[in-house]
Formats: sequence, C-alpha cells, structure tokens
Amino acid sequence: MIDRINAHRMNQLLKQVPLRRPVAIEGLLSRWDAARLWTKDFFCTYYGDLKVTVRNSENYDSVRTVPLSEYISDLEKGGPCTNYYLKDWRFEFDCPSLKQDYCVPEYLYSWTERLPALIRPIWRWIFIGPPNTASHLHVDFLNTSAWNALLSGKKRWIFFQPGEARWMYRGKVNAFSPDFEQFPLFRRAKPIVYIQNAGEVLVTPGGWWHAVRNEEVSIALSENFINRTNFSNYFSPRALYNFFRFADHPLWLK
Repeated sequence: MIDRINAHRMNQLLKQVPLRRPVAIEGLLSRWDAARLWTKDFFCTYYGDLKVTVRNSENYDSVRTVPLSEYISDLEKGGPCTNYYLKDWRFEFDCPSLKQDYCVPEYLYSWTERLPALIRPIWRWIFIGPPNTASHLHVDFLNTSAWNALLSGKKRWIFFQPGEARWMYRGKVNAFSPDFEQFPLFRRAKPIVYIQNAGEVLVTPGGWWHAVRNEEVSIALSENFINRTNFSNYFSPRALYNFFRFADHPLWLK
C-alpha cells in the first residue's frame, strides 16, 4: 500500500525519519506554475520546433527524432510516433527557463545541486507519452531516490521492495505482463501497485525496483536526488550489495 500524504505533513514527517517506502504527496503542485502552464498546447506553442528523440517502449533501440510539435500532434491524431515515448528529456539544455516554473521543497532537494556547474550531474527530465508506453523494470542509478510530478494524465506504478532484488532478473522481466516460464523466480516477488493521478508527486526511495506505464496521455516532471532522506543507503552494506549485485545498470546515468 502506498500512503498519500499532504505536502505540509510530508515536510514534518521527513524531519523525523528517513524515507523507507514510496509515498504520494498531495497539494504540492498547486504552488507550481508548471502545473498550470505545461500542457500539450504550451509545449507546441513555445517549443514546438525543438527536435526531440522518442523511443518505442517495447524496443528502446527503435528511436525517432522529430519536432516536438509533430510528436504531440501524433499523440492526439495518430501518426508514426503514436506508440513512442518521450522519456528522459533533459529539457534544461533546450529550454532552461522551464526550471523557473517549479520549486522543489527541501526534502526533495538534491545535495548534488551544490556542486560546481562543471561537475554537477543533470538529474531532471520531462516525460510525455501516450497510453501503454512504459519505463521498464529498474532500480534508479547510484541508489538515488526520485520524485515524479504528474502534471496531466494517469500512470500505473508497480513497486518491489529492495529485499526482492534477487527476483528481478536485472530488469529483464516485463512487470506488467511477466513470462513466468522464462523468469520463474519472479513469482516470489510481491508487487505493490499504485495509480498516480494528475496533481500527485510520487516519491520512490533508493533501492526500490519499479516499472511505470502511462494509462492516459501524460506529462510528467521527474528528478533524482541524494539528501538526508536517503543518505544512509550509502553506508548500508545490504543496500550497496543489493544495488551492485542485482541492479540492471549499476553505474548507469540517464
């Protein structure tokens, strides 16, 4: 079960305990301009000429590079990119002003933002996708935690606790339609399913395996982070063992 917590209560909660389980935060996006501005029309109007790379979520090697307005038009009217997913778009290279449209609270702020610009990692992305596109089963890189703010649409999440890493087959399993003959140990895993609705921010703690599927045309903003809520992961022998032994891409940076 995933708890829904008001943004005010979340701030108080994380002053007392580190984040151990996924949680949905309500009431945070009402303060963001992004929640009001970032629509399909907005991206078409202001950034429609930008070239973006979209992927077939059934085959990540199948990619297309198209103007953003063309991709969004395909989502609405059907076209060559109808089944492709704009995932992991590092928008700040193309349109850095978008960073001004939202403000991250302290408990989601990453300590890496304090690094000099030359060595500071880029850990923020926009995701835009049609129904049935998905992110495969994975655990986030470097044992970081992540938050996902759903601005429009609906997403289905499947979570697995860190202790179940040995049943994940390094993310080769389709968590939404598993082949138990090929991956028999996956039967032992106990999925936690959550439907994320527009306006919610879903936080995934480091070490938790998860897969995400769009149930509707969706627009989301996501960042990975390291801070006091998850820093203990880097001193836990068990957490480090699970990550380096079972992660799909142990040192992969999106």
